[in-house]
Parts: sequence; C-alpha cells; structure tokens
Amino acid sequence: MKKRIAPFLIVITLLVSLFALPVMAVGDVIDFTRDNFTLYPNQSYQLNMKNNAAVTSYASSDPGVVTVNEAGIVSALKAGTSLVTATDDKGNQATCTVTVRSGTAPQRVTVTQQNIALTEGETYTIKAAVEPADVNDPRLFYSSSNPSVARVDKDGNVKALKAGDAVITVESGSIAVMTQCIVKVAANAERNFSVSLNGTLYSIAGEKKPNMVVELLNTDESFETTTDTDGKFYFDDILRGTYTLRIFKKTQRATPLASGQLTVGNHDMALSCIINNKELVILYQNEKEGTEKVTDVLLEKTSLTLEPGTSYDMSFRVQPANAVLPNMKASSDNEAVAIADVDGHITALSEGTATITFTVADNKNIVRSCKVTVTPANNTTASWIIILTEFSILLLIVMIFFISYSKFKRKKERDEGLINPKYGRRAK
Repeated sequence: MKKRIAPFLIVITLLVSLFALPVMAVGDVIDFTRDNFTLYPNQSYQLNMKNNAAVTSYASSDPGVVTVNEAGIVSALKAGTSLVTATDDKGNQATCTVTVRSGTAPQRVTVTQQNIALTEGETYTIKAAVEPADVNDPRLFYSSSNPSVARVDKDGNVKALKAGDAVITVESGSIAVMTQCIVKVAANAERNFSVSLNGTLYSIAGEKKPNMVVELLNTDESFETTTDTDGKFYFDDILRGTYTLRIFKKTQRATPLASGQLTVGNHDMALSCIINNKELVILYQNEKEGTEKVTDVLLEKTSLTLEPGTSYDMSFRVQPANAVLPNMKASSDNEAVAIADVDGHITALSEGTATITFTVADNKNIVRSCKVTVTPANNTTASWIIILTEFSILLLIVMIFFISYSKFKRKKERDEGLINPKYGRRAK
C-alpha cells in the first residue's frame, strides 16, 4: 500500500515546491542608469549601474564600434551602434545601446555660474553653452540629482522647492562631455502675507505680523480688515481700480509699516509695497480672466501610475467654467515616493504609493486628491523568464504525474492478474 501512494506523494511534494520556489523578482534584475547614450570617436564613458549593482563582466556586440573593459569603461572607435551587455554573478544581464556619431564632437560645456544659491520658491535659469560653436549636435540636456529640492526643465529653468542641496547636470550631445552646477536651497525665513480679491488668493512675501490692520482705499471707497494668525488678510468684492494699501500695527495707527499701490483689474492685480525696507513681492498671481468665484475644482485624474524619475502635469478644471482658476496648495503624504507643486507638476521619486492633495488656498473646503503609484520600470525580459520558468516546472510536474500514474496502473493490473507478467501484455 505504501508503494502505491509513493507516486502521489511525489506529485504533491512537487506541487508544494512550485509555490515555495523563490521566483526571480523584477527588483533583482540589474540595470544601467542609462539605457542609451551617444559618444563620438575617441571618447570614453564610465558605465554605472542602478543601486550600484555588482557586475562580473561586460561585452560589446560590435567591438569595431565600441569596446568595453572589465571596469565598465566604454571607448568609442568609429561611427555605428553597439549593444553593451553587463552580467552579474547570478547570470542576470542588463543592456544599453551606445551610438557613436561622426562629425564635430563637443569638447566642453560651460555655464556662467556653477554654484547657485536660492531660497524656497525662487527660480533661476542656467546659462550654458557647448564648445566648439560648429559642434555636430548643439543640444543640451538638464537633469537634477534631487528633484524634490530643485527641479530643472528642458530649457535649464531651475525651481527651488524646499531647503536642501541638488546637483544639476548639463550634458551635451555626447554623454562624455558635461558639467555640473551645485544648487543650495535655503528655507524661506520670511513668512507670507496673503490677499484675496474676488475669491483669488495672492501670497506676498513679508514678515509674519498677525493681528495687523490692513487698509485699502481710493477716492471713492475705503476697506479695512485685520490679518489672521497666519498673517493672511482678505478683501472681498473689490471693484476695479487703483487703491492705496497700508498696513498698521493694531496698537499704532499713526505710521503705516507698509504702503503701496494695489491695482485691481479683470481678476488681475499688481502690488508693490515696502515693509521694514523689504519689498513685498507677489509670489502667486493668477492672470486668467474670469467673472465668477470658483465653487469647485476637478482634477484631470484621480489616480496615476508613474515610474521613478518621471513626472506628470496635472490639469485642473474649475466650476463654473467662467470662474478664475484659484491658487492651489499641494501636499504629499509620502514625499519619499512622490511630490507635487502648486502648478500641478507631480514628480515620482521612488517605488511606493503617495496621495497628492490639492487644496484651494482661500477655500479649505475644496480639496481634491490623486493617488500616485510608483512602480519599477517594466522589465519584459524578466517577466518572460518568470513565465517560462513556471511553465517548465508545471510541464515537468505533469510529465512526472503521468509516468507515475502509468506505472501505478500497470502494477495494479499485474497484481490483479490483468497483465501477463511473462509477456507484459494484457491477459486474455
């Protein structure tokens, strides 16, 4: 009896093993930090792996175009394309495409300033050039080592988001020729005043002075309000025109701390004031014309899937349609995974999930959120390896099952006299 159940025990053991086998995870697959790049003849480049993965060997599909040594240094020989493969000690592989171009190669990338100091909210445009002037590909490419601190667009415009350091890399048409700028972002020590006109909130840089008296007047009208504990003040239903804005201490109305001109147009305003010898500058100004207060803001998407290092610009839609798009506040419940700014620019940083919340600055009841899922880059090769491995194991199990069942059945028939043991045929 024990011999009869042995084949079934083997099958059950193999089935359990199938689910217990450690499947190759996509995260274990090695990958280059760049999956394609360009060089010119006689230029070289040091390959780098994501997460500093260890590599045991490198190979070039066309050594006549590029060679690669054991340290991962690629050397360009002549125009063409070659596939460079890296292999680790487990047999995992990664590939990148190297294109070697002919023509005048870039020799140097220059910038007017390599150390940039900014304050949160400030912007700066990197002025860069590639030499020589007759280079075959004059394009420049910008990237930030820490986009949560300083973000840079394709034109070299840097925006300081929060205190910290970031390195901006300016790359030429050849990956071997680049330069870097160090960006240091300081926290904004100044607090914000805010003014809301016709439902549109404006933030004005200045010292935080809660319980200040704010006066707005012209020849026909006069308005007065006080700042709240956050240093904000509001005016509603202000007609078009030019006003004098003055800020006083609540206990001292004789001499204003700040004064300046405030122009109210088609939901568009300009303000210039002096407070303690510091100019009050509008940080956010909505130039979109509208005629109604916003009652709701809808997001283009409520869920989003991105890969690390990618971004998405969220679009907003206001209700009613002729309302002014208000200033928004943006926050993330997991800034290690994804961040966003007030313009709706969402940046994915690392694998995981984060909820990005957008709030209308002067109406905290209007809150909209978007769930951002950051997944690792899709690796088709790894997926096929997993599928083929599981299929092969399943096929092996099925074969073993049928062989075991066949042997069991034939033995049973022998025991019952259905098969002639001498000839191995069924008894007549």
